[in-house]
Amino acid sequence: FTLAATHYHSKRQRSSSQSQNNACTTTTNNNQHDQTPPPSDTLKGYEAMIGNTPLVELSNLSKLLLNHPQKKIYVKMESLNPGGTGKDRAALNMLKEAEANGLLPPPLLLSSANESKNFTITDKNNHNKSSSIFTKSINQALERTKTGGIVVEGTSGSTGISLASLCTSRGHAVIVVMPDDQAYEKRCMLRRLNVVLHVVKNCAISNPNHYVNVAKRIALEINDLKKECIQAFFVNQFENLANYKAHYTSTGPEILYQLRTVHHVSCCSAFVMSSGTGGTIAGVGQYLKENSSSSSSSSGDDKKTTNIILVDP
Repeated sequence: FTLAATHYHSKRQRSSSQSQNNACTTTTNNNQHDQTPPPSDTLKGYEAMIGNTPLVELSNLSKLLLNHPQKKIYVKMESLNPGGTGKDRAALNMLKEAEANGLLPPPLLLSSANESKNFTITDKNNHNKSSSIFTKSINQALERTKTGGIVVEGTSGSTGISLASLCTSRGHAVIVVMPDDQAYEKRCMLRRLNVVLHVVKNCAISNPNHYVNVAKRIALEINDLKKECIQAFFVNQFENLANYKAHYTSTGPEILYQLRTVHHVSCCSAFVMSSGTGGTIAGVGQYLKENSSSSSSSSGDDKKTTNIILVDP
């Protein structure tokens, strides 16, 4: 499918006979093009595969727009990120901001220490405030970190997979707190990525034992140790602005660039998606509203901005 999408894009670039539009979105035709390419990617390894996912026209679905034959529907193939979701973008940005702001040690590739250190602790001298199950999880993470950094997050799975994949190369250990109603396959995947997995009973966010609240407690508990060279970072994807920024600075510009240079469409009429944390729809939505507009009159007045549509159960 990836090869077919690449061939399809190349073919569309060679032909300007038809104009088309945006993924999970609908757009209108226009001959204007954005000649500014996305920022060049200087990342390596796993990180270099994140983003630049295909924008594919759903031609049969577009035919259902009988009253708007000039409009097309496109899908942004975020499943082609290496972690299988768009969470890769947010995870990378949240980790990089944490490292830049001193909330995590520098990644292993930038660190002068290239060998693992023994960071383990004992209940008797250092950890008398925690429950035994927390002690076990924390010690496992301390054994696995190569930088002294421990990334802690409450997640149903996808963000945890992205964080774990990135931290494998960056040298940080990962503790994931997951509700017990998630698929067994997600647990297996996380464990294979060397994650310390802590499963809790699913409950309301107001409950102190909710998986997000437990993750926050574990991170605080690690930092309360005040152990030299150890830093725990609670990712907090629901309230971390780096989540939103990842999509405002990459996914949104990428969609508009692909619309204009590949599909020869200048504006996006609507952006449609479901939502978890809200980072993607907020970041992409704001970018498209600010940068993709169409004029309803020849004078350029009465500009129409992109409609943002949330599909929620």
